[in-house]
Amino acid sequence: MEAFLIISIFLLVLLTAAYSLRNRKQAKLAKLSSAPTAVFVALPADWPGPRGLFDNPEQHAALALAEAERTAAEARAALLKCAATGDLSVLAEACAQGGDELYQQALGELVRCVRRDDEALQRLVNHITQDDHWRANAALAAAVLARWQSAPERFALGELLHIAALSDDAAVFQQTAEAALAAWRAGCLGWASAHNLHALIESEYWILAPAARQSGEGFVLKRMLVTVRRELAAATPPASSS
Repeated sequence: MEAFLIISIFLLVLLTAAYSLRNRKQAKLAKLSSAPTAVFVALPADWPGPRGLFDNPEQHAALALAEAERTAAEARAALLKCAATGDLSVLAEACAQGGDELYQQALGELVRCVRRDDEALQRLVNHITQDDHWRANAALAAAVLARWQSAPERFALGELLHIAALSDDAAVFQQTAEAALAAWRAGCLGWASAHNLHALIESEYWILAPAARQSGEGFVLKRMLVTVRRELAAATPPASSS
């Protein structure tokens, strides 16, 4: 009798524990079912909008542009560093990378590098004058003029005027032409007749870019050339008649 009573109590405890465990599981499931669930929607293949938190086309475009600008800036810096060593090949690279603006920057570095070295300066002048695509600048024209004035009989006048014309600066060309005339008046250009000097100045004038010839400084240059034409024409001996 006592064994039966003990077994009954043990079974009752087990049933009570099972019932309590079942109630706890049901309460937990009810709590989970009441919470919001994440909904995943498949986007079409041609969806134009962002596909994730960090998938922003505008942001990607801005980052790509910033990276391209950084790369270009590094390339420009490297090119100008080479130009500062006197490397003439940078002129072609500058044209290919950045057009006229970068070309002028590279040329400026080259001029600073070679202006005190006659041989290096002459190499730069030859490099520019032997290619129809290259232009000069005011700094190069000034360096060539200073060198020419130190020894007019040693350096070519035509080359001097050509570099001044390639600078596309009417004021620079006028200064150079006036220096040539001063040397001629002083008898330092005995080889050059008045007629030849006039022809040389006039021909190089047309090398100037149209914008330079049509500028305010270009107008002043034209007036000066009219005066020069008269002076040199008066100094030219009349042709002899047979």
